[in-house]
Amino acid sequence: MPRPTPPPAEGPLVIAFMNQAGGARKTTTAVTLATLLARSGVRTLLIDADSQADASIALGYGVPDQQDRERVATVHDALDARTSIHDVLLSEAKLPEAIVPARTRVGDGDDAAAFSVIPNLDLALGSRKMTQADAELVQDETGYFWLRDALEEDLPEDAYDVVLIDCRASLGRLEISVLIGAEKVIACAKPESKDLRGVAELEKTIDRTQYKFRRLGGSAELWRVLISGARSHRAQGAVYQDMVDRAHKRYGERLLPLVHNSVLAIESYDAQEPLPYWAPKSGIVQDYESVLGALPLTER
Repeated sequence: MPRPTPPPAEGPLVIAFMNQAGGARKTTTAVTLATLLARSGVRTLLIDADSQADASIALGYGVPDQQDRERVATVHDALDARTSIHDVLLSEAKLPEAIVPARTRVGDGDDAAAFSVIPNLDLALGSRKMTQADAELVQDETGYFWLRDALEEDLPEDAYDVVLIDCRASLGRLEISVLIGAEKVIACAKPESKDLRGVAELEKTIDRTQYKFRRLGGSAELWRVLISGARSHRAQGAVYQDMVDRAHKRYGERLLPLVHNSVLAIESYDAQEPLPYWAPKSGIVQDYESVLGALPLTER
């Protein structure tokens, strides 16, 4: 895979992965693209702004829900006790305090020896406390700018080439604050009508946010649309192909190459090994490599 060209030197390109529809594979996409970028030499930060902290689990912190309940509770309590992006939102910590090296599993257990650091990839830890974010943001009129301020004031200008943000399945106050902090949005969707409706609602939210904050620096734009879970051919489900056709008609060149359905995405999460480590030569990784190759990372 050719090495992506990092963005210009004025700071990292900040991209949010969003859709209010659940199961749109935002986390899989964010983690996989972050890993591919890092492996190609691009200094990458992934911010876990999802209230389930799934990106943190996928990158070696916490454990998947399928594990023993007592172990899940113990490890997740330990995760929630660490400095996280939620502490940054509350102004109780600076962003670098929430950042840890991303990891991939190489052995059994929950200690550091069970994981190997992924070079060039850092993670701003998530927290289940982010479920409270909307209520906490409404208490402070300036709270909408917490992420923008953290990215501009807390990080050294040359620390990262790209910052990716994994968002909740919501379009609440937290997501508005993410839009204000980000430059670009990649809308993630399955080839289903509810997901495409979610993208349409996201477009409206982006337009409203851009207008409302236009005098304060504006907010992110809808940059690209990514459909994951696509079927390989029409015989696997004509309705899915019809949804893809509708998306292509609406978004044209903004529609990224399709990512096809694969159980490997679930296996990778359970194994806590990002797809480029879990199944490096698989079709789904090739799909994500095509997605990365189609992203104009120098576009500002």
